[in-house]
Amino acid sequence: MKIVNYLSNDLIYKQDKNGMFVNFRFSDTKGAYSVLVAEEYNLFRASMKNDEIVPDLEKIDKLLKLNEKEESNPVIFFYEFK
Repeated sequence: MKIVNYLSNDLIYKQDKNGMFVNFRFSDTKGAYSVLVAEEYNLFRASMKNDEIVPDLEKIDKLLKLNEKEESNPVIFFYEFK
């Protein structure tokens, strides 16, 4: 069953980004989860340097240091429902 055709990640990006790098995966009763895979670290880091990311993104300093290696784990973002 499909509920929506499109999701906009306004918790990370200041404006809508067509072809976002952080992809929604699933949700449960506590919140929603999305994933940033290692192959997209450089593109995501470029978005941060181009001031396309919300300024209060938690742990942004650590995200800037991500290393795009094949064996790197993905980054999981959790958005708590309030």
